[in-house]
Amino acid sequence: LPPGGAATAAAGWADHVNSEPLTAASRLAWGSNTKIFTAAAVLRAAEEGRLRLDDPVAQYVDPLLAACDPPLAAGSTLRELFGATHGVVTVRQLLGMRSGILDYESDGQGACGSSSHDLWWAAPHREWTPIEQLQWVSVQHGCVPTFTPDADCSYSSTNYLLLGLVLQQAYGLSCWQ
Repeated sequence: LPPGGAATAAAGWADHVNSEPLTAASRLAWGSNTKIFTAAAVLRAAEEGRLRLDDPVAQYVDPLLAACDPPLAAGSTLRELFGATHGVVTVRQLLGMRSGILDYESDGQGACGSSSHDLWWAAPHREWTPIEQLQWVSVQHGCVPTFTPDADCSYSSTNYLLLGLVLQQAYGLSCWQ
């Protein structure tokens, strides 16, 4: 390649069942592989002074929730979505899986009764926004936090979804940048 050049390649199947080949434009579910990148970006933002690890997450996320049009039925603050105790969760607690906020990928054993996978499989080509996923896992929809912040540790993809929104605000980015 010439200096500054780029190459793109793809191999395999985007959808093996339907024999759809993978292309450079195919979308893939990265799942939890992105958590390490998100954590590194949060720590860099803290190093740059854009946020503090002990900042309440609500100061970053609540403005995004309040700006939703139409307003969310489940609430427009983290306190309304997850209850008073969890409305004060910090960036550090999210990073350490110590928030107590239910994992949106819960297997249905919690109060929600099902996992977000049920939603995804019902509409596999629909893009669920982070805000929609937060609304789905909110207490108003029957999802109760698993413990008081810092009282325990439990894997939760919802924590990293929230950290993505924190980064969005800390860097002044629009959704999905």
